[in-house]
Amino acid sequence: MSKVKVTIEGKEHEVELPAGYIAEESLNDKYVKKEFFESEVQRRVKAAKENAKSELKGDSEFFLTVAKERGIPLTEDGKYKPPAKPDLDIDKIKSEVEHSIREKEIVPRDQKLNKLLLSKLHGELIQAASAVGIKKSLIESLSDGAAPPIVNMVKDYFGYDEENDYWVVRDGDKFRYSNNPNNARPYMGAKEFLEGLKKQDSWKDFFEDTRQRGSNYQGSTTGSAGTKKRSEMTPQEKAAYVQEHGREAFQKLPG
Repeated sequence: MSKVKVTIEGKEHEVELPAGYIAEESLNDKYVKKEFFESEVQRRVKAAKENAKSELKGDSEFFLTVAKERGIPLTEDGKYKPPAKPDLDIDKIKSEVEHSIREKEIVPRDQKLNKLLLSKLHGELIQAASAVGIKKSLIESLSDGAAPPIVNMVKDYFGYDEENDYWVVRDGDKFRYSNNPNNARPYMGAKEFLEGLKKQDSWKDFFEDTRQRGSNYQGSTTGSAGTKKRSEMTPQEKAAYVQEHGREAFQKLPG
């Protein structure tokens, strides 16, 4: 039986171990420690895995099996086959890009440009109307931010000449030539157009009367729009009402 030394009350004694027990000294001769054993197992497992990988790299059958299970496309000779690229619809992509650019850049830019061009037309018409003798009541705005009546009355006759950069009278899908054209301005502008209206009987009431009158002349009043709301009046009726009653009275009418 194995014996071990124990200390009892300060004295060392040698005693025999019960059956089935092994002394530490015996273990050192016949067994290894747990830590060493676990480390050695891990080393051997790792080495076995590396060896298995090396062997399987050259195993074509194993490679084909794994590729099939994982859905990896292969050519007939077992090499990797990249997936086919989808056919690109160049025209569709180009159209989508152009639409995006138009919506984000071109449309807002055109809207801003059109606003500036209309403002320029209004300025040209007001200046021309004042020069040819349109009644003052037609040149002044009836409310803040509103275009003067004369602008609303004639603006649709005009189109923008991009080549010469000014507004001219339209003639169908073309422009009307001036009665006195030149290289810089071949088409009829705002002033010449309004001067032409001045010669028409249907427009004479919209121009200032510059004829000399006798001392007993009382003049005539233009018919008013009655009790219509401002929103129901035509530009001509608005102008006539202001001419007869004044802007303050016009502003007091129902909207």
